[in-house]
Amino acid sequence: MLKHMFAVIGVSTAVIVAISASGCAKQEFRKEQFTAQAGAVGFRYLPAKVDILLVPDNTPSVANIVGPLQSQLSGFVSGLQGQYWDYHVGQTPVCASSGAGSGRIGSPILVNAQFNTDTLTDGTQINASGIVPSDRSTSDPGSFSLSNPQCDTGSYDYTYMNTISALQAASNDTYTNFLRADALLAVVVVTNGYDGTVSDNQGNITNSAQLQSYANQLIALKGSNKFIRFYSVAAYGYHAGTSSDYCLAPFGPSRPGNAYFQMGSYIQGIPMNFSNPVNNVCDSSALGNVLNDISQNLNVVRQAYVYSNIVLADEPVPSSISVAKNGKGLPESPTNGWQYKGLQTVYTVTGICDQSNHTNNDTTGVCPSGTITPVQLVSRTGYVIQLNGSARMMGSDTPTIDYQKH
Repeated sequence: MLKHMFAVIGVSTAVIVAISASGCAKQEFRKEQFTAQAGAVGFRYLPAKVDILLVPDNTPSVANIVGPLQSQLSGFVSGLQGQYWDYHVGQTPVCASSGAGSGRIGSPILVNAQFNTDTLTDGTQINASGIVPSDRSTSDPGSFSLSNPQCDTGSYDYTYMNTISALQAASNDTYTNFLRADALLAVVVVTNGYDGTVSDNQGNITNSAQLQSYANQLIALKGSNKFIRFYSVAAYGYHAGTSSDYCLAPFGPSRPGNAYFQMGSYIQGIPMNFSNPVNNVCDSSALGNVLNDISQNLNVVRQAYVYSNIVLADEPVPSSISVAKNGKGLPESPTNGWQYKGLQTVYTVTGICDQSNHTNNDTTGVCPSGTITPVQLVSRTGYVIQLNGSARMMGSDTPTIDYQKH
């Protein structure tokens, strides 16, 4: 049965047919034929992988909003549990107690227990590099909170320096495995302050070159801005607050978060929008809005994947294999068709289609009017059907595979 790549829609059963011959009943056994047909491969193939780094403010000015933010976080995590996602959620505070540039991602890492295992329910083997060990992980949202020690940075925050140092340390931490090469990285900064290395306390960008440098360092962690999102949940302006306003900062007012919103010039997120301020830290639904946007981005990324290999759990009879793409049969061919490769370990995703780049480098029609950036994502071991040329599939394509078990 096709277990890895597609949701099985229909499977025929083995049939024993009685045939009358010379007055005697004779039985004929026909091999079991498996048919797998699914919706878009990008949605049926594997759960979407996302590594989410929360960067909550832990400075004195945020003391009055920790409770409401924790409530938002609980809703955020509950929303994650309702998604078919393989998620890692970690956090590093805005203020690092050891000084600027010393941020680290703390334990535990919140994981989806269904996928944080070396063997999935269908028998798929998962590389150890994608698993957070039990002494560093939890699947219980109740044990994951924003309770970071309060820290005073002085006049302004060093959010970018601490966030980047935390992620760089995580990229070298082969024990905790928070960061995964084949996962979308979403950084979520939640603050009512500002980063003084980029802007002044009125929100004016004073060092755009430094902001771009921070963006380049973040992008370098993933190799491409296609695999990273930066979300700012920050103040839209100077905010003195009132006794009934949870943006009240008892040790100082909220400051404009333009230093964070402007990261959108380099890395996709939710833009600042005064007519619809869905990512204003003063909005009690801001984190929920971020979760919705992450969900949409995961779907877009999955649809943009270019799949070059189908991995079967069971050994097929090679002569019984037939492959169709969007209902149209594909030939067995090394150029624009499929080939059976036997038992191998392969990357199923070998590219990502960027249709915003109109310098077309794809002559096969897989990525219309766009360019395919080579990537190697999702390593799997099994019986491989390789897709070549125009037979490759995007995440929005629908495959159909027929085969008999060996």
